[in-house]
Amino acid sequence: MKKQDNKLYGRGVYDMKLAAACYLELFEAHAQRLKDLNIGLLFTTDEELGGSSMLDVLATNLRPKMVFIPDGGDNWQIEERAKGFYHTRLTARGKASHGSRPWEGNNAVHRLIEVLDTLHQSFPGKQPADSTLTITSFRGGEVMNQTPDFATGTIDFRSFSLEDLAQHKNQVHTLAKANDVEVEVIQEGDP
Repeated sequence: MKKQDNKLYGRGVYDMKLAAACYLELFEAHAQRLKDLNIGLLFTTDEELGGSSMLDVLATNLRPKMVFIPDGGDNWQIEERAKGFYHTRLTARGKASHGSRPWEGNNAVHRLIEVLDTLHQSFPGKQPADSTLTITSFRGGEVMNQTPDFATGTIDFRSFSLEDLAQHKNQVHTLAKANDVEVEVIQEGDP
């Protein structure tokens, strides 16, 4: 992080990292007033790695009456809801062939791209309140002159709507089956 012209620049300064710094400052500045309250701070640091550590915290039966999650938001307003999510990995398998003879192979990349494009077109998500689909990774092929026999991609689908989540799940599995693509559910959660 760097400070320039009285502004902070760096990863997360408008997001939860700024809020974490503010909470720590609040607790330090008001320690005497807060010491008799049943209040605490809990930080996890694995959001960009999937955020699964919170499941371990919940397994301890920690159930506060109120929770503030320092994430997202717009114009410094408190968000009162969060989108549900459906994270999947799609894998297409094919048959390798020489790049000059694609008719002898079965290009896994082409098949997976068609599935991913169809899914993306269904949920283009142009506004914050929209259901969104983000293709978060894609890998296929090993060498320049060979038809890929393997391709994999991951999808991050988000929605405030249980109906959209159900529609997306159904569409993923239907497209995958029709195109001989494997689906692995990595993580999911309701809005």
